[in-house]
Amino acid sequence: MLKRKCLYIFSGFLAILLLLTGCLQKVERTPVNYYVLEYQPGTEKPELRRTTNTGKNLEVLDTVLNRTYDRSQIVVKENFYNVKFLQTDVWATRLRDAIPNLIVQRLKAYNIFGTVSRGEQLEKNPHYFLETKVYNIEKIAGTEPRAYLNMEFVLRDSTSERIVFSHKGERTMELIDPSMIYLVQAFNEMIMEETDLFAAKCNLYFSGLPVESKSLAASTSPIARYVYEEMIARETDFDFGELMVITKTQTEEQIRYTIEELDSLNTVISTDELIMGVPALLTPGNYRVIIGEMGDLIIPVKILPRQRTVVKPNWGELKIVVMDESKARVRMGYDLWKKNTDGEGYKIYSGGMFSMGEDEVGAVDKLWILPPGSYLVKLGGGSWSDLRDFATVTLAEGEKKTLTMIVDPAAEGNVLIGAGVFADEDIGLGSKRIHRGAIHGNISLTSNNNVDKHKPTTSASLSGQFDNSIDTHELLKPFQFTTRSIYDIGLNLTSNQDLVFSPDDYSLKSVLLFYPLEERKFLKNFAFYGRMNLNTHIFEENTFFSENKNIMLQNSAGDTISLLLNQSELKTKIAFYPLRLKEGIGLTYQINFSPNARTSLRVGYGWAQDYNKNSYVFDKTVTSSLDGVNYEFERYKEEPNSSSKGIESTVILSALNLLKFVSINSTLDVLFRMGEPDHSYSLENENRINFRLFRNISLDVKFNISYDEAKKPWTVYDYTTFLRLSLFY
Repeated sequence: MLKRKCLYIFSGFLAILLLLTGCLQKVERTPVNYYVLEYQPGTEKPELRRTTNTGKNLEVLDTVLNRTYDRSQIVVKENFYNVKFLQTDVWATRLRDAIPNLIVQRLKAYNIFGTVSRGEQLEKNPHYFLETKVYNIEKIAGTEPRAYLNMEFVLRDSTSERIVFSHKGERTMELIDPSMIYLVQAFNEMIMEETDLFAAKCNLYFSGLPVESKSLAASTSPIARYVYEEMIARETDFDFGELMVITKTQTEEQIRYTIEELDSLNTVISTDELIMGVPALLTPGNYRVIIGEMGDLIIPVKILPRQRTVVKPNWGELKIVVMDESKARVRMGYDLWKKNTDGEGYKIYSGGMFSMGEDEVGAVDKLWILPPGSYLVKLGGGSWSDLRDFATVTLAEGEKKTLTMIVDPAAEGNVLIGAGVFADEDIGLGSKRIHRGAIHGNISLTSNNNVDKHKPTTSASLSGQFDNSIDTHELLKPFQFTTRSIYDIGLNLTSNQDLVFSPDDYSLKSVLLFYPLEERKFLKNFAFYGRMNLNTHIFEENTFFSENKNIMLQNSAGDTISLLLNQSELKTKIAFYPLRLKEGIGLTYQINFSPNARTSLRVGYGWAQDYNKNSYVFDKTVTSSLDGVNYEFERYKEEPNSSSKGIESTVILSALNLLKFVSINSTLDVLFRMGEPDHSYSLENENRINFRLFRNISLDVKFNISYDEAKKPWTVYDYTTFLRLSLFY
């Protein structure tokens, strides 16, 4: 039976892999989208239309494009020196033909020339040639994407080949709509706007007026004023530059800094907050970058057009790592002090900080951005002048260091064993262990209504918890295996009962992940999963009565198997039963909000089994006869075994080290059954909030909710609050 079930699970997992492999291949064959430049008569300017043409003939030559843009693919510039060609968004016709075709239609509409045509359509010898050159036609990516066009018109005399005049146009348009349709429309509009300016200059030239912008200011001609205003507006249409502020230390932490824009008098005219390591688009000019925990690093920078300005680090970078002698991370409070520059001793720089603990999965070490100088790190609070549990470190400009402090967390006096900066940084950061373990001592208060909806059971307990987890991290790429087992056992004093060993709960959760698309930026967190959960207990469980009761036991089939008189206790569970199993395979995607906060979404096919051998729950009070005498019995029924299957959906939320002392883990698990219309779904919600109080002491709040009408026709909750002392190994 077990072998057959394992075979079914493996076969289902393999089938999903094959199916999704086929789907992924289809993604590679995404349909190609074709785009055209379309003439729009509605954008014509009536003031440029002549009543009588000049009688001159114009031939519009093919547009000459920069080699980067003389292709079918639409071009996206991701920064000033990096372009990308879109393979699925292409021009239906080459731009060397599409652009002059638009220009021909616009110049015909303005009736400036006697004839306007392409070379193959010539009926008369041309008086002039129109040459067009496109230097840039692209989308500029970024937080504020824009369409960008840089092109030139050259009017040349056909007889002498002399350049009559030229017009060079450069403009951008903000892409308020991210669609490709809007981008192509923006290109279309910008080409027509530049053609309008060229047409206006043609009108001026054939009217005997100057076409140079410096000669247009005093002109009273409406067309001259139009050209002049357009050229003046263009002078204020700034190019953009980039600012990049990066750390020398690799980190996933989002470190923020302030940028202030300055005018010619160094007065602040705007302020913004940016993230280190992320390029920022800025208008050219003078700025001031403010970095550091206290805002004490001020760096002037000048942004140049179409260039990336990288700030040279004039600061030092420091990581503080606290470990025990086994190289396990220890969460411990510390204060950072800075050497007085105008006297002896140290002054507080930042207080109330905590090092990263061993169980803070997914958290990152804080990276300090500090002015060069000498610093003192003091563990456990107090003044630097206590001269205990401290270490000093000196940072030079552009230097990065990791200060490692080895401690004995259980020590009553001085906790610091040794400290220093290792030449090999990997030693100072500790090892990334596959196994992590912890022993927690708990004092807890529990209340639940699992047995009776209106009569919750309240209990106090002193218990221990053994928590072990295994995570292969990147050792098995592209696979990752994680498993966690938690065993709770303790002494329990429950209302109306004697002292017993409780809780007695064992849970095992294992997940195997396969990441097929790790190299892709937006799909690297997509994975296939296979999981198995197990819940059971180790010892048998007895229910104690405050006064003797008559007990009737019935098996899961409803047959009475025993009538017991005057019982003070009843064995309601045997070792390892009830035994609950859950398996599932499917797809998962992880969304990272920050290095310390993430959520995982899972959808797949799941199975669930409940084995309840000799597990009894109270049913109701009944009257029955024994040896001809009627007695009142409390009937306990054996819960039946059950199994179900269907579509499972899981949402997992993890937020660690919020406000430096709160961690939240929440799981919502829903199984939509197949083939059981009367009981369509089951729901389980597990929530745990941990408040760190001091070193290895924390307050845990656990609140679980479950609903399954097939088992109990009400929502079952399980709430526990306990103060715990933890020992990690």
